Amino acid sequence: NLNHCKNFLDAGQILIVEGYMDVISLYEKGIRNTVAALGTAFTPFHGKILERYANEVIIAFDGDSAGKSATEKAMNILKKTGLNVKILNLPINEDPDSFVRKYGQQGFADFVAKALTIVEYQLELLKSHNDLSQTDGRLRYGNEAMKILRQLETAVEIDYYSKMVAAQTGINQ
Repeated sequence: NLNHCKNFLDAGQILIVEGYMDVISLYEKGIRNTVAALGTAFTPFHGKILERYANEVIIAFDGDSAGKSATEKAMNILKKTGLNVKILNLPINEDPDSFVRKYGQQGFADFVAKALTIVEYQLELLKSHNDLSQTDGRLRYGNEAMKILRQLETAVEIDYYSKMVAAQTGINQ
């Protein structure tokens, strides 16, 4: 849908969904800055093409395990571009099509406005695999979070996210 989408990029933002039914459903609801990655077919070449048209992309894949896997793949590809990348963390039984049908255009737009940065998404994923009410869960989360934070490039990012992890775990920054 890039051929149509490029005409609706007022904010320089493209929403990437998994399939063409998501594109059609969102388009019908007035969300026209959407392209379909067609699941696992997303490649670095696609990332470079998106760079020509937008400065920000939001990955909005399905909330199921296949969608999470495809999100991780696309996220790792898009990290290597000059794009600002955000991720829409849809509930497990939702996809963009079902979500926009259930909550409408405004509900979807409100959810998109809360899209996570790559680091926030990675930390949320870690949090979902660790019980932060337990000491061992907080320690495991803290250790894994440090691996993510070590990959950050600026002191500002490191400071910001390390404060977030410290607040969530009670571990000194």
